Order: sequence, then structure tokens, then C-alpha cells
Amino acid sequence: MSVLWIVRHGLAGSKERWRPTDDRYRPLSRSGIVQAQRLTDWFASRARSITAVCTSPTVRCASTVLAVAEARGLDLRLDARLAVGDPAGALALAESVLETSTPAGGAVLCTHGEVMGPLLASLVPDCFTGADRRCAKGALWELVAGPDGERRARYVVPGPEAAGPEAAGPDG
Repeated sequence: MSVLWIVRHGLAGSKERWRPTDDRYRPLSRSGIVQAQRLTDWFASRARSITAVCTSPTVRCASTVLAVAEARGLDLRLDARLAVGDPAGALALAESVLETSTPAGGAVLCTHGEVMGPLLASLVPDCFTGADRRCAKGALWELVAGPDGERRARYVVPGPEAAGPEAAGPDG
């Protein structure tokens, strides 16, 4: 059995107000920083061993999962395949992680809303349909692949906002 956690970055500042205009450097907002801490706390209290933390090279993605990596003494791996614009690369990375992870641990991937939808639809098409197309900022999908190749997915919103409305629209 292997596990993959796919995280959508936390809330970031407004695209329209961001200066300089290079969106790769847009940071998390105050709310996004809180979401990153809740995510770190969730992994600390619930997740089994994490063997790798990979992220889109954008500042908002790296900031969302940096503390998760640091808490486990892992290097944060920047991977351009998790940025917007390379859906085949993101899928190849996720498939590789699922094939190489062990029951002892899994990997965390942090990406963007535009990447998560197509990625999850490819990885778990039976689970990621209709009402289950959620991917709020600061939330994650936990994918478990059994030895028979069957995959299950579970949606998680760490922290007290779990009962609140979803922020399902994509962003950069």
C-alpha cells in the first residue's frame, strides 16, 4: 500500500494587486499562513511517515509545505512539473511517487488548483467526480493505492474551517 498527499497551496495575496507582476513570487496571505500551520499540525498528528515533500517552485506553494518538510528533517524539493502548465509532468511525478512509496511512508506534493483537478481526475477517476471535485486552498487529497492497484481518495480540510464552505474555484 502506498500513500500520496496532494495539497493545494494556501490562500495567497490578490493576483490583481500583486506587484511585481511575476506571479511565481506571490506570497501567502495571513489566512494562507494560518492554513499552512493547520496543514503542518494535521500531518504531525495524523499522517504516517512522510519520505518526501515536493512542491511547485512558486513561493505560495513552497511556503504552504515548508514546515511539513522541516518538521521531518526533509529537504523541500522544488519541481516545475507541479507548476501550472505541465499536466503530463505532474501526472508522471505522482504516478512515480505512488509506484515507489512503501507502506512505511508516502510523499506530499503541493500544487495549484489548475493542476489538482486534472491530476486527481487522472489518478482516481472514480473518486474525483461530481460533488467530490473539491480542492479548496490549504486542503488536501489523501490517495492510497493498494497492492492490487486499486486507489482510494479522501478529501481533508485541516482545521476548524473543515465544516465551512469550500473554495472550489481554481487559481494560480
